[in-house]
Amino acid sequence: MKQEKEIKRYFKYSNYFITATFVGIVILVSTIICSTLYLKNISHIVLENQAKVEIVINEISDKTPQINNYTNENEKNYSDFLKEYYTIQANWLNIWLTALAIIMAVLGIMIPICFVKFLENKEKEMDRIIEETRKQKDEMQLNVDGVQKKSEQMSESLIEVNKKSEQMSKDLAEVKDYVTTVKSESKYNEAIIEFNKHKYDEAIKILYSAKCIKNSVKICSLLGICFYKKNYLQKAIDLFTEGISIDKQDITCLNIRAKCYFLKKMYKEALKDIEILIKIEPKNDYNKLYRMLILLHIDKELNEFNAKELIRNIRKKYQDFNYIILNLLGILAKKLDDSILAKELLQKSISLDNNPYYQFYVLSDILIQEGNYKQALNNLKKYIKIDQKNENMGIYDAEKEKWIEKLTNIDSSEESYELIKYIETLKVSRKMGKEDKN
Repeated sequence: MKQEKEIKRYFKYSNYFITATFVGIVILVSTIICSTLYLKNISHIVLENQAKVEIVINEISDKTPQINNYTNENEKNYSDFLKEYYTIQANWLNIWLTALAIIMAVLGIMIPICFVKFLENKEKEMDRIIEETRKQKDEMQLNVDGVQKKSEQMSESLIEVNKKSEQMSKDLAEVKDYVTTVKSESKYNEAIIEFNKHKYDEAIKILYSAKCIKNSVKICSLLGICFYKKNYLQKAIDLFTEGISIDKQDITCLNIRAKCYFLKKMYKEALKDIEILIKIEPKNDYNKLYRMLILLHIDKELNEFNAKELIRNIRKKYQDFNYIILNLLGILAKKLDDSILAKELLQKSISLDNNPYYQFYVLSDILIQEGNYKQALNNLKKYIKIDQKNENMGIYDAEKEKWIEKLTNIDSSEESYELIKYIETLKVSRKMGKEDKN
């Protein structure tokens, strides 16, 4: 930019010089022309006056001889004067015109020379400026190339730093994740110890602290089981749902959430979870039996035949059943009003289970409906004895109402009175989604 301004300034001065030279030449030519015209006018006037004088003299000379003599003398003098005057004027004019011609010649020679010299100097100056500009441009280009190269190097360094930073961030995240996982696992293991002792409230507190450190499907699952054990079904469902959102195929969460839905009489929701479990474990007969139990509650008459067929096939398929399958088979037989088969299956399940409190509870219900109050009382006491380890859930409100109604609508007997008295002493828990708030 600076060089461009300087070049423009030189061109500006050149224009000024050319303009001034042209104006000077015009003024000089105008002066010469005016001077020549002025001299011509003077000469013309002198000649006119001379003619007039000669006329006057001629007239006078005709009148007197003396005057003629005088006039001739004067005429001669005057003629000499005029000759001398014109000679002086001519000499002056010649000198002035010669000087003017010399000046014009000098100016005509000097002005082009000066102008050419001026242009040469300006051309040299322009060449110098252009050369300096080129050098500066080259230097600037070198500087730009250097800056660009440094910028590329810095970019490469920055990319490398970013890669290292990302790797460090990943490593740090892994370390943090590992630390939080270890802390959460430690809390989870503490909760399992309390859970195995049936101290569900303590286990819940520990699990929530572990959940705050790092949540996982197994934490949600164990929390849900704790609330399920305490009969807080909706809270258990919420936690199992949270666990399933972490792992959509977690068997424990799907299984127990289906049981919670079943107890809340939300049979369609329970059936969806069981269908998912059957897809995950197609060979698991427990899920098929539980699906049939749900279908019997939806429509007993429609599914009764298939249920009996399923029970027969399952019993033929296995020689040795685990207590879970036997327990579910017994519940299915009870639902089909086959109390003999139900008692047989439940008794076999009790023999295989180390903690068969639920089997005693179902047997008590069957025996009360049969009128066998003495055996019902014995089984109910066995259930309560075992259930004390499970925070003594007692009996459900639905069964209590059904049992009291059954016992009070028949002839009073000592056994029925004793059973009613014992039932009245038991803790009652809500069932079918009527659980207390936390």
